[in-house]
Amino acid sequence: MGELQAASLTDLNPEHLVKNSLTGLYSPRGFIEEARLFIPRTAPNEYCLIAMDIMHFRLFNKFHGRSAGDQLLIQIADCLEQVRNQYGGVTGYFEGDNFCVVMPWRVDLVEELWGRIGKAITQMGGATGVIPLFGISPIDDIELPPEVYYDRATLALSRASARDHTVPYDPGMESFLEEEIRLLMEVTEALEHEEFTFFAQPQCDIFTGKVVGAESLVRWRHKTRGMIPPARFVPVLERSGMICLLDKQVWEKVCQWLRSWLDRGYQPVPISINISRIDIMSMDVPAYLKGLLEKYDLPAKYIKAEITESAYAEEDDTINNTVDRLREAGFLVMMDDFGSGYSSLNMLKSVAVDVIKIDMRFLEINEEEEQKGIGILESIVNMARLMGLPIIVEGVETLQQENVLRSMGCRYTQGYYYYKPLPIEQFEAALADKRRLDFTGLHCKQVEAFHVRELMDGNLFTDTAVNNILGPCAIYEICGNQVEITRVNEQAYRLAGLEVPDNKDLTKKIWSNVRDDDRAELMSLFEWAYERRPEVAEGSIHYLRVDGRVLWVLVRVFFLREKEGRRIYFVSLTDMTALRNLREEKVRTKQPVTDLGQEDRDQLDQFYGALPCGLGVAKILLNEEQKADDYDIVYINREMERMCGRDIGRIRHLILKAFGDDFGRVLQKAYQAAFLGENLVHYAYSALSNHYLQLTLYQYEYGYAGCLLQDITQRQLHEEAFRSMVLSYQEVYYLNLQENYCRMLYPDGTLLTERGNYEAMIERHFGTGRILKFGEAATRQFLSLGNLRTALMSQDTVEHRYRRCSKGNPDEWCLTTITINERERGRPKTAVVTIRSIDKIIKEDEERRQGYMAKTLANMSDAFFIYRAMKDENILYANPAVMELYGCQSMTEFMDLVGHSFRGMVHPDDLNRVEWEIEEQIRDSDENMDYVQYRIIRQDGEVRWVEDYGHLETSKWGEEHRLFYVFLKDITDMITQPQQQKLLDTNRFYADRDPFVYDGPQD
Repeated sequence: MGELQAASLTDLNPEHLVKNSLTGLYSPRGFIEEARLFIPRTAPNEYCLIAMDIMHFRLFNKFHGRSAGDQLLIQIADCLEQVRNQYGGVTGYFEGDNFCVVMPWRVDLVEELWGRIGKAITQMGGATGVIPLFGISPIDDIELPPEVYYDRATLALSRASARDHTVPYDPGMESFLEEEIRLLMEVTEALEHEEFTFFAQPQCDIFTGKVVGAESLVRWRHKTRGMIPPARFVPVLERSGMICLLDKQVWEKVCQWLRSWLDRGYQPVPISINISRIDIMSMDVPAYLKGLLEKYDLPAKYIKAEITESAYAEEDDTINNTVDRLREAGFLVMMDDFGSGYSSLNMLKSVAVDVIKIDMRFLEINEEEEQKGIGILESIVNMARLMGLPIIVEGVETLQQENVLRSMGCRYTQGYYYYKPLPIEQFEAALADKRRLDFTGLHCKQVEAFHVRELMDGNLFTDTAVNNILGPCAIYEICGNQVEITRVNEQAYRLAGLEVPDNKDLTKKIWSNVRDDDRAELMSLFEWAYERRPEVAEGSIHYLRVDGRVLWVLVRVFFLREKEGRRIYFVSLTDMTALRNLREEKVRTKQPVTDLGQEDRDQLDQFYGALPCGLGVAKILLNEEQKADDYDIVYINREMERMCGRDIGRIRHLILKAFGDDFGRVLQKAYQAAFLGENLVHYAYSALSNHYLQLTLYQYEYGYAGCLLQDITQRQLHEEAFRSMVLSYQEVYYLNLQENYCRMLYPDGTLLTERGNYEAMIERHFGTGRILKFGEAATRQFLSLGNLRTALMSQDTVEHRYRRCSKGNPDEWCLTTITINERERGRPKTAVVTIRSIDKIIKEDEERRQGYMAKTLANMSDAFFIYRAMKDENILYANPAVMELYGCQSMTEFMDLVGHSFRGMVHPDDLNRVEWEIEEQIRDSDENMDYVQYRIIRQDGEVRWVEDYGHLETSKWGEEHRLFYVFLKDITDMITQPQQQKLLDTNRFYADRDPFVYDGPQD
């Protein structure tokens, strides 16, 4: 080591030894020449060359000034020199915030150096995201020139990030770089051929459900590979600086579509375009966009400019100038990805934006960090409200997330919970109905909720005042079916008729006040409050006082938190007995119900005729005993007419179905709404429109029930909606994939045996014979939690058919469909399991197949076989001509030769090509036909060439019902040598590709 430290530099040309005046380190040329002398004196893998960069160094200069930045560079140089003086090596400064060092290749020393530099940044004040990045190239061959190791180190450095700040060189990076270069060449060609397009993801008003705008998201329709996701090509374009070429093309396509939509007589909602820092630094964005507006004769109000938060942080002068010019030109400017790690809330005070966008992914609103995420969001929302800035929250995927946002007053949302990014055709369909659109622009909420700190202010509220405000309330703990009341206030004691000092057996006394037939209703409120937290669950129950009086109590349930498997709820109780008695007395005294005349109907139509949801009003007819006997629909609006096919009778049918064909229940609920003023929500399925509908009953006026009918097909369905959407289902279950919990929704949601541990329930169904043993392994695999969690990561619905024992049919084919109900951070959380009989369809399908088979095989002379289009590609049938072609004397001999699979029929060297060619031809063929040529190996070892003419028959009833019907022809004596060589050369192209398994027609 001492010899290395003492290495002389006297042989170098003096101009190479010029050192940077600021850092005292060698210039790039001097560093390379010194390394050229130093490396040969080392042993292989003893030293490494590190290329170094300071991430977001411009941000440090912005916050602390250039003089502080220079001081930081000097300190970094000192850190490098300490390593060189102690261990030997070479140090260099490559201008800007780039350094290089040759030092011992020891992980502990590298980490120590990284820590020293990080500490220097922190001691000088630091800034979020300002950290050193290392690209390391071990010097494994001392005969290679230093330029090679420098190139490797910089290649590794290009892969470093805030999460992975120290990256060693890997030879695979070279191929990765080559792949990027190939991709860039393809992108260049794709830009020329305009293969790029955009999808639009609508942005919605959370309170009205109306679309207020959309974001344009780039998509690549590759000429041979189909749709390529942006994650594959956008990062490459950003690293290469070519992203601006793509952005310009997308911007123009957005303007083209806006012009087209206007020309067709529609009014568009504003569309967001994404503008990157690279765009702003490489071109005059405002001038380019104004040119597009002039070219397509568009007003600026239809374009929203989304600029990422990190861009504001790095180039304040250039960015701010661009933003100012965009706003002056009439564009609405949005700060995208606020809270992604570069800014503080104080940034909102100094930037010129009209709207901020927050990505739900940065808020970590999940069960583990729920309160932390909500706290972050509340801080941002409150600051934005003070600044008068509207907020759009994107990445909303679950009902729980929507509930959190709604409770905070966040008005605008974007995400898969509402709409996926839509192809233009689907986006246009969503925009076609003006009633579902909001053209008033984005607004900041002016009504502010009360804050906890205000209620906790002892100067404003005493404990007595707070308890009087809350009224009767209690804290409940639920564990499974066990209910424990851990705390109540004095008001709750008095409601129950108890004396406050009498606190023995608290749980028993309070819980026993709930009438037996209402306990299931109360338990359902607890489940509802948990699943839709932080929303309140609300319902009415009969409440028994100790003095024998029965109260009608409004119960409001709030989920608080979960601890050690116990769920904790806050429950408030409101005595509604007097109001209910007053309303019932009104009915008993036969107070007349006024008739609605034509003038009243005209007024209804004036106010509600154009509502985007269906609305109807019905008069509830009472018998002599003042009980509901029937109802008469007196008004429906235009949307109600459309949803029900302009048939009032169908409305009655839908309402009946929503209440399980129980007309008495319909009348009971209608009576409660019309005469007692209760609001009731139920669900129905319209076979006419194939849509799911939500019905809300309320009191329009005394004696009249109003019915709101909303189409919820395009929104994530409430779990309870499935109670009335199961007309064709035998059973429906709710499944929590993360908690291994399941319960029956239909036909009997009260069965204790059909709720609880999901995996145990599946075992019970196998053990009791409800699921038959045929194909047990495949059925178990499909129903396993592990399989469902994996499959539903990339799909919204999975299906499997199997045989089960049902009432009236001991051996019945059923189709089980599992559909995502809720996702959390992209992972499947809850799902709905539906089971319906397909026994009749399967048997009819089998009869049809047998007829087709008989017709196909009649008088067959050519070689013909059938195999399944699934992973094993099992052969189901082969005629004698096939056995003869393969030199076999029997079917058993043939099956043993090919391993019972089509894959064994093809020469191994041809297999990859054959399977990929079949897939490509099937995909491009309207009739599912393929034609391929390949070699076979006969029983005697002879290799022959064949032609394969195949037809794929598909079926929606399972993978095993997709079959290939194939004719084979021996062409050994007809195929020419050049033709053979061409096919063999093509094999090499497919050699490195994974074998393809056909999975059905592609969308």
